[in-house]
Amino acid sequence: MDLKLRISFFRFAVKNRCGIVEIQYPFSYQEQVVQPQVEPLRTKKPELLFQSQDEDDGAFDNEGRNAYDILCEQVTRALQNAKEGKSSSVNFSNQPHNIITEVLNEFAYSDSGKYKKPIYIQVIYTDGSQGEKLPLQCLPRHDSKELAKLLKSPPLRATLLSMRHLELDDKVDISWFRNREVSKTRAFSETDQFCYAETKRQLVETRKDGPFVLHLYQTGLQPAVIGFYRALIEELIQRAKLPPSLAVIPFYHRRKSGYQSGEAWS
Repeated sequence: MDLKLRISFFRFAVKNRCGIVEIQYPFSYQEQVVQPQVEPLRTKKPELLFQSQDEDDGAFDNEGRNAYDILCEQVTRALQNAKEGKSSSVNFSNQPHNIITEVLNEFAYSDSGKYKKPIYIQVIYTDGSQGEKLPLQCLPRHDSKELAKLLKSPPLRATLLSMRHLELDDKVDISWFRNREVSKTRAFSETDQFCYAETKRQLVETRKDGPFVLHLYQTGLQPAVIGFYRALIEELIQRAKLPPSLAVIPFYHRRKSGYQSGEAWS
């Protein structure tokens, strides 16, 4: 009976894309019978109990809009403080990855539509570590016709991290990061820096290949997202005075409707 309950629970977790942490009790004896704490047949609907970090359904509904507005306010305040020479830190640790991406897209471009000197805000994480500063309010906006022409280029399709959405393996070309290299035990700022350096290296390599369009199927590791987009902003700064040749379109998973695209970066 105990074995059947375990199998039922494992199948329930796999179906809902959840991890399992099994805690051993070293002072219990084999003859002791431990009653299971979860009865799968009596649980509520799975979506009320488990929510995958990669499935940010709330990012575009009212709850998500509130989170978007709150992060926008924090970034706005940090930018104003940076202009005044004050502390300009924003904690991105607890934000859904799609909200982080869309807010950064909102603030990455200059108000004039032309390239401007970046304003930098400080990135902090809940583990107490600090990432490198983010350059914002600097990117130019390209002519819509030029951008439309660029987006007609065949895209490279990539998941942000390997081993996160296995059902995508036959639909994408590569994984931008290898999960075993990113998900090591270390400070968030170190993961951020690794992802930044790796992204910077790969984007520099694309310069020699002509127009490059990336469809990025994102997952919810915040330091990886911040590191990727810091490197992307810096690469777009390097190309600011050239015709558009680099575009990234993020895709976010919605439980009911699959993947939907976010705002394009170029």
